Amino acid sequence: MQPTCSSTIMSVVQDAVDRFADKNMSIKNNEDTVLRQYCTALDILSDTHDFDVCNAEVTEDGSLNITIQMIDLYIKKSSDLLMQLGENADKFGFKANDEDSILVWFLLEHLFTPD
Repeated sequence: MQPTCSSTIMSVVQDAVDRFADKNMSIKNNEDTVLRQYCTALDILSDTHDFDVCNAEVTEDGSLNITIQMIDLYIKKSSDLLMQLGENADKFGFKANDEDSILVWFLLEHLFTPD
């Protein structure tokens, strides 16, 4: 069984918490709650849009990149959960992939900040 998107993201974030401890950086106030809500929404979205892959990375500046790969993407209206997630991200976009799939990416800037 493939791990959930939220478990992938939280594992990457926990690794970053450990990595940034030496730099006195931590997750911003209230961002942990926002992150968990985002993860829950992505798990719901994965059930309705059938992700092939969910990847996450925390950059050296403390931003979180989330990328999901889909074969098909249908957005019925602007209230679609995917669009809501995009609106709540600092940056959001779509990109064609070489494997006949679509990459959807979200950037949550500066999730980690100096203490």
